[in-house]
Amino acid sequence: DLNSKNQLVRSAMFLDNSRHLSFPSTFEVGEQRYFICESQTEGILKAYILQDGDIDEENSIVLLEEAVADPCIVEYKSQLWLFGSDENHQMSIWFSSTKSIDFKRTEYSPFMPNPFNSRSAGRPIVNEDKLLRFTQDCSGEYGARIHVYEIKLLTEKEYVETYIESIEPEATWHYKEGIHTLNILEDRFVVDAKTSRLISFDIFKGKCLRLLNY
Repeated sequence: DLNSKNQLVRSAMFLDNSRHLSFPSTFEVGEQRYFICESQTEGILKAYILQDGDIDEENSIVLLEEAVADPCIVEYKSQLWLFGSDENHQMSIWFSSTKSIDFKRTEYSPFMPNPFNSRSAGRPIVNEDKLLRFTQDCSGEYGARIHVYEIKLLTEKEYVETYIESIEPEATWHYKEGIHTLNILEDRFVVDAKTSRLISFDIFKGKCLRLLNY
């Protein structure tokens, strides 16, 4: 929970399945809201029903029978569009009716094998009839900066986007060594930036074991 100054005053465990979880996002189908996150180590992409700000881990829907990095879903022109990428930095886009959840891969996916702009950096937004996509720049290092693109054409058979601008971390930030994600939620901007610090051997060992699924 946040206070009036956007300061975190309370946190709680939301989802824990003993696997790597990251890049949380939500989407709606009708009156129902769903929660998704990256879970590549599980090898599938699930959606969880959101109810009163909480989820039922036992009540999930499999969206895709494959691992997807940085998944996010946006409604555009009466369809749902799912953006994600794979371990080779190739982007894919899937589409579904807004009346049901049945995603199908677009004809041109996977495409754009480029660490410069293939990975999502937040859910796309519609702003003044323009569809904007945020991407991570991982060409030099992971999550160095964010690029903004306007999607000019998005169909099941064609995709065209143009570069708009880049967003760099501010020198005055405490976390100023990279910016990883940007999400716009009604009246708030949620930014995930990074810094560097030394960690103990026990923490490093734990991270390695989790990556190896031990």
